[in-house]
Amino acid sequence: ALASAPLGAGRNRVHEVEETREAQTSGLAPEVERPRLGEPEAEAEEAAVTAEGETLDANENAGDALVEEVVEETVEEVVPEEAVPEETFDETVPEETVEEDASEETVSPTEEARESPAEEASTSLSTSSSDSPSSAALGSFSSAATRYCAEAFTAPTRVGSLSESRISVTMNGILKYADRIYVLCTDMCDSLVMPSELAEKVTLVDGYAIDACGGYGDDVRHWEKASLMHKAAMQDAFDADPNVDVLAILEQDTEGDGDVNWSNDDWVRLGEALERQDWNTLRLSYRPYDFEKGRDARLGEPGVACPAECACDALADKLCMMRSSGCAMQSSDAYFVHRRAVAAMVPQLGARRVIDYHVFKDTPNQLFLAPAVARQTSYSYGPDYITVEDGKESVRVFLEKCRREQGKR
Repeated sequence: ALASAPLGAGRNRVHEVEETREAQTSGLAPEVERPRLGEPEAEAEEAAVTAEGETLDANENAGDALVEEVVEETVEEVVPEEAVPEETFDETVPEETVEEDASEETVSPTEEARESPAEEASTSLSTSSSDSPSSAALGSFSSAATRYCAEAFTAPTRVGSLSESRISVTMNGILKYADRIYVLCTDMCDSLVMPSELAEKVTLVDGYAIDACGGYGDDVRHWEKASLMHKAAMQDAFDADPNVDVLAILEQDTEGDGDVNWSNDDWVRLGEALERQDWNTLRLSYRPYDFEKGRDARLGEPGVACPAECACDALADKLCMMRSSGCAMQSSDAYFVHRRAVAAMVPQLGARRVIDYHVFKDTPNQLFLAPAVARQTSYSYGPDYITVEDGKESVRVFLEKCRREQGKR
């Protein structure tokens, strides 16, 4: 008991003995419990209580025993055993709580884990991104050292003439309007030829590297992986350079249509349209899915009117703007995206929404080239396959039904 007594208890022991003696002499000494039998102090105290007129030494022995008992009781009051039970510590920091904290939010090698919390970016298309991921929002990569999956982004390995590439003359001219060009590739990264006029703007995005960084395995479907590549491209391009406002994204299987040629006026009108502040994407290639032959919506059949959400206001002979969202205009193999649009698009892509099936459909104010200047040449999903001729026909039918000339300048 004394070993755990408060500091200063031993220092006051003599004073307490003197007070105890005076109290006993006056008959006011407190009644104390009997010590355990067999202890010397107990025998001395018993003699002091039962024998009258004992010597001062006997009283001193009794006083010592009393002081020791008082000190012991004081210590027990200050730090009683029940005040700090063994289970008190367990209750304060239970073992399972510690385990839960250690395992909570374990960082897995996913894209969302590497990202900031962008994914909390505003879904308004009229606002440029400032934040998501954790997972990643725009502005999250402050240097090359913190660049997400840096090994996925490389300069083109092959640069050549326009004729050696898959890009047509008209498509090449349009791509010059982009601040940066990101080409998404997998098995063709080393074989794609980039035109020398564009090469300095081009960054290849290795899809296999993105899969590895994100931990995307067989449980992630092909179109989800492709969409996550689009997300990574947007984030990397707009984070890398604040001066990038217009990003061109191409997929490795896109091909320019050499049959589409533009006049000088067409180029002027394109430049004017890109100066506008109300567009979010420019679609170089697209598939008006519900206007294709055999689709359930049958919008391509004679006598079926264009739905309101697919109306496209003509801005020029080769250009129209679809102001509403909700029209199924698929294919993501060639398009421009403006910085102001990514605040809404990136979080959707991070949520595993498909770029051309969900995200484009939910995006208003999209510019469409009329006709498309590029086309997709391979399909991972059998029912999506369409011949070049049928693809061009569906675009023609869409423009014939949905192009609104009253907006033409």
